[in-house]
Amino acid sequence: MKTTTHTLRKLKGQRPIAAVTAYDAITARYANEAGVDMILVGDSVGNTLLGFENTVAVTLEMMCHHTAAVMRSKPAALVAADVPFGEAHYDFERVLGACQRLMQEAGAEAVKIEGGASLAPTVARLTEAGVPVWGHIGLKPQQVYSLGRYRKFGGSPAEAGHKQPH
Repeated sequence: MKTTTHTLRKLKGQRPIAAVTAYDAITARYANEAGVDMILVGDSVGNTLLGFENTVAVTLEMMCHHTAAVMRSKPAALVAADVPFGEAHYDFERVLGACQRLMQEAGAEAVKIEGGASLAPTVARLTEAGVPVWGHIGLKPQQVYSLGRYRKFGGSPAEAGHKQPH
């Protein structure tokens, strides 16, 4: 049975939701055989497969290419694609256009956007337009240049009262 956003909502609090990252049809096929609920086509393809130093160099075209490869495996898992560096910070029409390409051309069933409260109005408009959005908190690889290095930001509720080391 195909996992949908509705399926995932029903699973919340019932059991852990299993998610993995895949960048190609073969890895997505293995993930599907393992029975994962979600597959993320992450912009981490840049530093894990493409040889970039970080995720910043990954383009929308690259994300469409890798998302389409994952979708060709016809996974039962819901497939979400990363919106690459900078795209979510443009005007709404451009952000919607990027999401539209990831969904219509590449076949993504949701998008993942890295950001915080400043992107909430954009996310609200995207969901109103029918784009399922997976939020990203914690480590924000797309901000590596402004941070100077990777470091942990978010945490579990148990860690909420504890200051994270920098």
